[in-house]
Order: sequence, then structure tokens, then C-alpha cells
Amino acid sequence: MWIQAWEFLLTAAIGLIVAGLFHFHQNNIKHFPIQGIWLWVFDLCVWLVVIPLVFAGLLLINQGEVRFHTFLALFLGGVVYMAYLKPLLHRPVELASLFTVKSFRAVLSLLVIPWRFFKSGSPPGDGE
Repeated sequence: MWIQAWEFLLTAAIGLIVAGLFHFHQNNIKHFPIQGIWLWVFDLCVWLVVIPLVFAGLLLINQGEVRFHTFLALFLGGVVYMAYLKPLLHRPVELASLFTVKSFRAVLSLLVIPWRFFKSGSPPGDGE
């Protein structure tokens, strides 16, 4: 009995972590407005991080058994995060998102510097 309760609580903790990752992802999109295909690529990258984390967590907790109470625990963990922890963690997640976006923009601006030097100029005309 206690083992099942412990597994339920650990699975709910995975739900809390996943909800926190989605909260961070939502703030990143708000601060770094991307649209179109790049938004799809960014969403795909988030899902490619979240799915293995959940899978690894479930393998460690209950040997990967997926039952109704597993989904219920994941869902309840997300609900607890959104209802209680999201208002408390909004400012730290916002600051982490701003730091991530500024760091990403700084790296992109550094990558553009060599592009400026090696970009070909206009070809010479016939009269030159």
C-alpha cells in the first residue's frame, strides 16, 4: 500500500516538473516571439526533451507501468503546479526566461560577426 502511495507521489512530482517546463516554455515564447515553422521547431524540441524525461522517470519509479493512476498523478501534479506553484514561481521563471532569451540573442549576434566579414560584396561591373 505504501509503495503505491510513494509511486503516486513521485509520479505527481514528475507532473510538477513537466508543468514547470511548460511554464518556462510559455514564457520563452512570450519574450522571444517566434512564429510559423520556427515555433513548430521550438515546440518539437521541447517535446523531445519532455518525453524522454517522463519516460525515464516512469521507468525509475514503477518500471514503466502505465496505468490510469499514472495518468491521474501526472495530471494532478500539473494541476497543483498551475494552481499553487505558478503564481509563486512566476517571477523567477520570468527572470530565467529573460536570461535565456538574452543569452540566445547574444550568441546569435556573435555568430553573425563572421558572416559580416566573409559576406561577398557586389561583383565588379564590366567597365572596371
